[in-house]
Amino acid sequence: MKNNEKEVDIKKCKKCGCELASDTRGNLCLNCKKKRVNFWGLVGKGTLAVASVVLFLGRVVLFVVTRGKKGL
Repeated sequence: MKNNEKEVDIKKCKKCGCELASDTRGNLCLNCKKKRVNFWGLVGKGTLAVASVVLFLGRVVLFVVTRGKKGL
């Protein structure tokens, strides 16, 4: 081996096992990173939807209960 040659390690994606470029900093390929981002985006949207429904139903129940107590 010459002085200017460096030994190159072949990196593989942690999830799917495809080969990564030697200058890649992470352990995942671009496809796996995109899948992970999309998954957590969907989880966040689902959580927001559930929270908004729960808050809406809570407000409706509170309105009905307080309206009955005030005698309106």
